[in-house]
Parts: sequence; structure tokens; C-alpha cells
Amino acid sequence: MIFTIGLFLIGFILITKGADIFIDSTISVGKKTNIPEIILGATIVSLATTLPELTVSVCASIKGYTTMSLGNAVGSIICNTGLALGLVAIIKPFRIEKKCLILKLYY
Repeated sequence: MIFTIGLFLIGFILITKGADIFIDSTISVGKKTNIPEIILGATIVSLATTLPELTVSVCASIKGYTTMSLGNAVGSIICNTGLALGLVAIIKPFRIEKKCLILKLYY
């Protein structure tokens, strides 16, 4: 159990440091090529974050676990949307009108 926790911590530290290096490299590419950081974030970084999900889905499909591929795709969309909405709600809380909520619940 301690070995597993140790491996998890080492992996977490490595992936965090790798992400830091990746972001720094993306920023330096943007400075050298005069490409705005928003464009790089929307292309290079988004592709890099989607690549592991694609790898899992492709490997699962090859092995015949097509439901795993579908679950991975749907789950990542739900997770990303929930995290983005939650972050926005933390930064700038918003109100939902009761009328709108009732309409969505019953129709």
C-alpha cells in the first residue's frame, strides 16, 4: 500500500512538472513566433489535454471495449463542462431565475 501511494505521489509530481514545462515551452514558442497565447492555448494545449483521452479510447476500441470509449468521451465532456461551470461560479457567482429552473425541470 505504501509503495502504491509512493508511486502515485511520484507520478503526480512528474506530471505536474511536465505540465509546467509544457506550458513554459508553449509560451516561449508564442513569443518567438509572435502567435498570441490565446491561439496557442486553443490549439496546442487543447490537443495535448485531449490526446490521453484519445489514446484510452483508441486502445479500448482495439481491445473490443467500445463502451469504455463511449464512456470516456461522455465522461470527459461532463467533467470538463462541470469544472468550467464550477470555476466560473466560484470566480463570479450568478443567479438563476426560479422561472427558468422550473421550466427546465418540468419540460
